[in-house]
Amino acid sequence: MKIKNILMISGLLCTLFIPNIYAKEKTFTSTVTAYTLAQKECGKSKNNKYYGITASMKKAVEGTTIAMSNKYKFGTKVKIEGFKHTFIVQDRGGAIQGDRIDIFMNNKKDAIRFGKKKLKVTIIE
Repeated sequence: MKIKNILMISGLLCTLFIPNIYAKEKTFTSTVTAYTLAQKECGKSKNNKYYGITASMKKAVEGTTIAMSNKYKFGTKVKIEGFKHTFIVQDRGGAIQGDRIDIFMNNKKDAIRFGKKKLKVTIIE
């Protein structure tokens, strides 16, 4: 539930909780891949002061960071089929167009093993 309004009743400050029944959720099938901090993928060497920093200026974090096109704002929350947690759009990428998603992973072998998949995705706004 979100705090929707604060009411003043007889001099008392009351917080009114209203469930967000108008939440916009969009579900679709997307091409999902994975990426790492490898220079060939991100264009930054370990000597670069921005190494590991996403386009939104956040540190890339496995299990949180995903790259999506600028069709989606930084901070957009995304559920991806097969994962229990919610991801956050924190990065962009030259090959990331439309609804495609790139999941950040720490380990190159894990990213390669993940490969390219068509998965159900839910955008939570």
